[in-house]
Amino acid sequence: MKLKAKLLSLISALVMTSSAFAAFEDQGPKACPSVSAIKAEGVSMALEFFPKIFLTYQFSDYGTSHNWFFAVGFFKQEKESDAIAEGKKSLVKLTGSPKPLLNEEGYWLCDYEIGEKLAAVAIYADLKNPLPLMKQFFQKLS
Repeated sequence: MKLKAKLLSLISALVMTSSAFAAFEDQGPKACPSVSAIKAEGVSMALEFFPKIFLTYQFSDYGTSHNWFFAVGFFKQEKESDAIAEGKKSLVKLTGSPKPLLNEEGYWLCDYEIGEKLAAVAIYADLKNPLPLMKQFFQKLS
């Protein structure tokens, strides 16, 4: 009898957990921003990630019904303005049509192609602040 009660408890917990996860998945985006929308918006801000190493970014809805944080980097520059100019130039190489992926921290990500030496990612920003994840994402690349 004890084993049956424990088994039922385990099954109940699994059902509730999967239901909660499914409900969270329904809150996520159905599509990533298009490359053309990202290129049209560009990047207008930079964050000095390490001394003289910058990440450029933009916050926009990119023509979707959601807010997104797009970042591209890294750029070795003396000044923030030079990094932003370099970030804008790099968008010429941006390609891909990724699908939103939910990562282990609970963020929705869209990973784009932009060449061997750079990384580009859009982070769904309707539910959570994307800055901590953006820092984690790019730290893993460095």
